[in-house]
Amino acid sequence: MSDTRALEHYCWFHQQTRQRAYPNATTLAAQFEISTRTAQRRIETIRDRFGAPLEYDHQHKGYSYTDHSYQLPPLWLSQNELLCWLIARNMLESATAGHASRALAAFETRLFRENSIHPLNPQQLRNLFSSQYTSLAPCNPDTFNAATHSLLLSRTLSIDYHSPQDNQHTTRTIEPHHLFHYHGAWILVAWCRLRHQWRQFHLARMTSARMEPETFLPRPAEQWQSLVNHAYGLFQGKLTTAVRLRFSPETSRWIREQQWHPAQTMREETCGAVELSFPVADLREIKMRVLSYGAEVEVLEPVELRDMILAEAKKMVGESE
Repeated sequence: MSDTRALEHYCWFHQQTRQRAYPNATTLAAQFEISTRTAQRRIETIRDRFGAPLEYDHQHKGYSYTDHSYQLPPLWLSQNELLCWLIARNMLESATAGHASRALAAFETRLFRENSIHPLNPQQLRNLFSSQYTSLAPCNPDTFNAATHSLLLSRTLSIDYHSPQDNQHTTRTIEPHHLFHYHGAWILVAWCRLRHQWRQFHLARMTSARMEPETFLPRPAEQWQSLVNHAYGLFQGKLTTAVRLRFSPETSRWIREQQWHPAQTMREETCGAVELSFPVADLREIKMRVLSYGAEVEVLEPVELRDMILAEAKKMVGESE
């Protein structure tokens, strides 16, 4: 039985006991259509593991509290939820250059203290689980703090930003609307007042960031959603091109396990090959990924991507176009 269902049982029994309704295993079993044996185990858990001051009243044939001020633990999480928390903490610490460590550690201490019924040790689990990135772009702690606060409070953010594309530094004011994590980097989707356009800003490329007193009215999500997950990869846009890739039978064994995009389609061929299709707004990133598979993948469309792959392959072996 799931932890969520068990929690329902605990809460119902607790409320019935506080109301002096004298619940017992029979009434608990009838309420949730479970066996009397399971119901009795729930009661024993409340008494023995949660420390509830339960006492059986023979006259009323049910349980009551000897201390009516007793409350169940204030925070409830299953072992799986606690495990997810530890993994998420590891990811956040890496991606923010340790900035989140103190705040997360304080919360974690309270989390495990209030969930002491679980035989989990946070240090032990951190030794057992970790996360790695093929590339990591941690941002400055002050930048992360300013960006997240501006996002939550709908206040403008002044930044000094370095663009590697043209190797230029600019100062601009932006209106943050969405922050997402992509392959080891934090990306902020914001309205740029300098360019009068929606832009993606890497927090790691901000040399300074300051939250301003000025507030702004958040714009509808429909205006910026296409910059998050509309097409494959980081380069987003409303206009997309369908990419079709054919993987060799051997490589297809791994491709079947992967999701390159939520809207992808996969077609099986009788020889064991797999044809993968998905939308792309910019061909630069998918070009690099396709090249990493070498001769194990064939670009079926678009022709532009085929030409880009061919030209890049010639450069790699020193041939002129």
